[in-house]
Amino acid sequence: MDVSNKTLAVLLIAAIVVSLGGTLLSTGGQKTGAATTGTVDYSVTDNLVVNFSTTAIDFLSGYVVVAGGPCVLSSDAAADAGCAGSWADSPGGLVLENVGNIACSVNMSVNDTDTGLIGAGSNVLYKITDGGDFCTTEAPGSYTAINGIDVESTICNSLATTGGNNMTLDFQLSIAEADAASGDSGTLQISIEANDAVV
Repeated sequence: MDVSNKTLAVLLIAAIVVSLGGTLLSTGGQKTGAATTGTVDYSVTDNLVVNFSTTAIDFLSGYVVVAGGPCVLSSDAAADAGCAGSWADSPGGLVLENVGNIACSVNMSVNDTDTGLIGAGSNVLYKITDGGDFCTTEAPGSYTAINGIDVESTICNSLATTGGNNMTLDFQLSIAEADAASGDSGTLQISIEANDAVV
């Protein structure tokens, strides 16, 4: 049977339509774009901060018993027999707390010497109590004379951030009768600095 060119053209067009229809059915008529991704980032930084939660010790006022001195005042104990007047008994120490997010060492410096604050025959002493193993290697653990101006002393090698993070800094004044002139007063300024923990 002879097939004309016209017939062949019609058959070819029909074959193309059928082929395209099959392709559309196989893909569901959907088109797919290129995939991409997004991110959420964060970064936590170290925060080295130690604050005083109890900021002052006030021994109030009084006098040294004549021929009975010196007068010994301690922030963690009652005034001794050499003290008279209105001295405060056990006013409590300075409490410092690690409010940062990492363990840190704590350094202390003062603005006067032990004898410079009151007089040549008197002493200012300090000690550290961590209150429950919150500090690694606190020092000194017993009353020790302050021996320098603006000399940093490490009082704790590693103060924790959780499970207890505070320490008490107690002071003791030993006031000699010769240094206790009426009207005398003084203020010892304590500076605390947080640094990287000592390993």
